Amino acid sequence: MFITYSCEGVDEEDLDTFHNVEGFKRNRVPYKNIDLSGYTTSDKVGLLDADWLAYSVCCTLSPWDEDYVAKGRINKKIAAFVEASGCNKLIVFCGSTGNFRFDLLLPKRINTVADNSGKYKANRKDQEAPPYLEEIKDWLMRKHPSWWAVCMEADDAIVISSVDLTSRGIESYIFGIDKDYNQIHGGGLAIVGHQDIPTFYKECEENRLGELRIISRTVVRENGTSYVVKDVKGHGDKFLVYQCLTEDTADNYSAKNFLKNNFNAGNFGDQVAVKYINQATTRKELWELYIQHFESKLPTEFEYEAWNGTIVKATPFDIADLYFKCACMIRKEGTRPDLKSYMEGIE
Repeated sequence: MFITYSCEGVDEEDLDTFHNVEGFKRNRVPYKNIDLSGYTTSDKVGLLDADWLAYSVCCTLSPWDEDYVAKGRINKKIAAFVEASGCNKLIVFCGSTGNFRFDLLLPKRINTVADNSGKYKANRKDQEAPPYLEEIKDWLMRKHPSWWAVCMEADDAIVISSVDLTSRGIESYIFGIDKDYNQIHGGGLAIVGHQDIPTFYKECEENRLGELRIISRTVVRENGTSYVVKDVKGHGDKFLVYQCLTEDTADNYSAKNFLKNNFNAGNFGDQVAVKYINQATTRKELWELYIQHFESKLPTEFEYEAWNGTIVKATPFDIADLYFKCACMIRKEGTRPDLKSYMEGIE
């Protein structure tokens, strides 16, 4: 399954550096998908978010540690995941070049405080890399079948592979930390902070709709005192709609703040959002509720200023589509999230 696709806006010299790197597996070459055709229903495939794993482990290193310490810790974590999931094959996803979401015309920030407005992921500051990070990433990609994503996030590449394998009846498990993986309709998930153990979801209408709930947990401070945190958990389209209607502070987008700050729409917290979404008993109802939310808060036509100074003429559906593109992971190579097309595919 080697499919080519275009990538506007990516510096050609940047791409050339990956063509010329010696020693990397061929499937790291830009514009080429990892070849999944050799996997069969006798396989159980682990899809590893190696960006997260390499970074998180390298951050634990002491100044006097050498790279073999990180390698040993990573091998232990991978072994634990393989044992828990029963996977007999492993693919690592490590890095990306370009991201179409950087060009989305998200609204500029209008408050002096951070409100998750502006360019996609513009809130992320350049930080000094932990020791051995690049060496460990290179080692992971040399050791395992791997994919370097182009014009999308590595998370997109993981979801594309999960959906492809699931469509062919091949069991797979995603191992990572990003909550976006919860959007997929079927397949296995082992997301740190979301699944206590690897969890498999059969691809069926019930799991396509998914679920959404609020879970309370107690956090203990170093001084022994504690406080309660309420987290939103779920999967399927309900979880995706929750992301679209509210915000992702890590990726710097917030539909609820756009409506509140630009159109005095009021607060739309987690309790309200979960209750609103859980009214839906079918996917069709769910996405109708999604559109209705924007239609009830916005004029039929309006203008807003984007992060790059562009004045954008928009409708409620345009805004619904904008935040859908921010949140929705790519499901099929050569495509990009599009709300109209997505809704047309719902029976």
